[in-house]
Amino acid sequence: MSSYELRQNFVHTYTNLLNALGIAGYVIIQDNPDSWKDILKNLKKIDWSKTSPNWKGRLIINEQMQKHAAGIELAANIILKKCGITLSEDRQKIEDKL
Repeated sequence: MSSYELRQNFVHTYTNLLNALGIAGYVIIQDNPDSWKDILKNLKKIDWSKTSPNWKGRLIINEQMQKHAAGIELAANIILKKCGITLSEDRQKIEDKL
C-alpha cells in the first residue's frame, strides 16, 4: 500500500493522531509503571481506519481530518478506553464536552 493510500484510509499516519498516541502512552505509563507493556498490546485491537466511528467528531469532522487540540485530547481518550483504561476526572471532563 502506498503512503497516499495509507493517508486516504487510516488515521494513524497523521500528526494529530500521533500526538494523541503520545498523550495516551504517557498516561498509561505513568499510571501503570509495571504493566504498561501489556496494556499497550490493546493498540492492536483499535480500528485505525478513517471510517471507524472512533474518530468521528474527534479527529474527523465532515469527513475531513481536523487539527485542533480538543480533537487530539478526545482521540487520546478513545485510545485510553480501548486499552482498558478508565478516564481520570480531568479526561472525563474533556469527554463530556463532546
